[in-house]
Amino acid sequence: MTGFIKLMRNSDVMELIIKKPLDFHLLTIIAYRAKRKDCKITGLKKGSALVGDYENYGMSRQNYRTSLSNLQGYGYITINPTTRGTIATLIDSSIYDINMDDSNHQPNHQVTNEVTISQPSSNHQVTTNKKERSKEVKKKEEKKKIEKENLSEYLMRIVTEEGILSERLFYLLDDFIKMRKELKKPFKTKKGMDGVLRNLKKLSTDEQRCAMIQHSIDNEYQGLFPEHILKVKVNSHYQKNIERHQDRKDYSGKKRAGGIEPIGDTIKSLSGGF
Repeated sequence: MTGFIKLMRNSDVMELIIKKPLDFHLLTIIAYRAKRKDCKITGLKKGSALVGDYENYGMSRQNYRTSLSNLQGYGYITINPTTRGTIATLIDSSIYDINMDDSNHQPNHQVTNEVTISQPSSNHQVTTNKKERSKEVKKKEEKKKIEKENLSEYLMRIVTEEGILSERLFYLLDDFIKMRKELKKPFKTKKGMDGVLRNLKKLSTDEQRCAMIQHSIDNEYQGLFPEHILKVKVNSHYQKNIERHQDRKDYSGKKRAGGIEPIGDTIKSLSGGF
């Protein structure tokens, strides 16, 4: 690994060092490991790094998870869980500039300029128009990509702010979002993400929230249904009530069927029979 990374001098840096030293520590690891250019061997893109081995850089699992979530919430990184581990990608250079290699784009740019200059003015005009259209298309594609990425990041941020994001919940939410994409029903607006959060908040434990998401993934549901999980709990409570009633005995010392004494027998016992 060669090259250098540059630590910027501004108030954000000192704020992070003083108030969130562990977040700064993890961001430093990400910046140090991040690729300067796309790597064909590892498949990592520019600005990306594998960071799941938290023990190797002196962090506990809980501290690592918290700092990773915080850095994503600040807008410094994006997170992509994979089978190889978590991939963190730097998307902000206000703290660290990792000196990414952009040399791949320079030769083509120079050749294009030379060809354009040597052609007649009419052809030059056509080339310019094509370039402008190409730039507009690229901008639109990049904007769509950013919007999709931001929706996922937005969900993780609002769930983190509510204080209910666990590691297991993080991965299940990511799987749920990917499943929606595979079903060709991806989330398109922040309102959809707000709806996910509302359903998560209807359940009181992490275990219930994870069970709800897993239930939707297993059944390829497009939404989350807390009532399915609550229904299981209500039914269980109802069954216990039935069992408790069945254990009750009538006045003669015999168990009543289903815990309920027929109304006729009750009247007879009170009137002395008739």
